Amino acid sequence: VNGEYEQAIADYTKAMEINPREPRLYLTRGKSYLANGEIDCAQADFRQLLVVTDRPYLRQQAEDLLESLKRENGNQSAL
Repeated sequence: VNGEYEQAIADYTKAMEINPREPRLYLTRGKSYLANGEIDCAQADFRQLLVVTDRPYLRQQAEDLLESLKRENGNQSAL
């Protein structure tokens, strides 16, 4: 299963090289990082999503995920 997440992460990363301002790539790669246990990388992608988009529904998802990670980890650096 981890291999599938690692392949997804690699694929999203390649897509981001082509279109680095596509916000959905940050969301989906961040979720793949999260599922693979790479919390810091997931947080970085969710934060970058907030930088590259003004779409309210995507921003809300990123903010919700970051807040959830903050609560789960008791980690103030999540935001």
